[in-house]
Amino acid sequence: MRARLMVRAREVEQSLSILRQVVDGLPEGTRLACALPDTLPARSSALGWAEGWRGECLHWIATDAEGRVARVKITDPSFKNWPALARAVPGNIVPDFPVINKSFNLSYSGNDR
Repeated sequence: MRARLMVRAREVEQSLSILRQVVDGLPEGTRLACALPDTLPARSSALGWAEGWRGECLHWIATDAEGRVARVKITDPSFKNWPALARAVPGNIVPDFPVINKSFNLSYSGNDR
């Protein structure tokens, strides 16, 4: 469990280093945000991907004929990481399960979406 904690700590340090490099390398006056459009394209879809600290986060959205949001699907990293818990538990005693479970920091709601 400590090993996973240390890996996460190094990941945070590396992520902050990368962010500093990116922000420091931006040209002067670069905008970091933009306004959203008033309407969305009709009958369109988009996929967004980001790497989270537990794995990839996917967001998919689709619009209807009027450009309104018709469907949204979010996939949390927990959806793919739950099977790893089943591999980590065998050979341990029952009281160890909560500690093993929390060391993965899986999201129940992220799995049920």
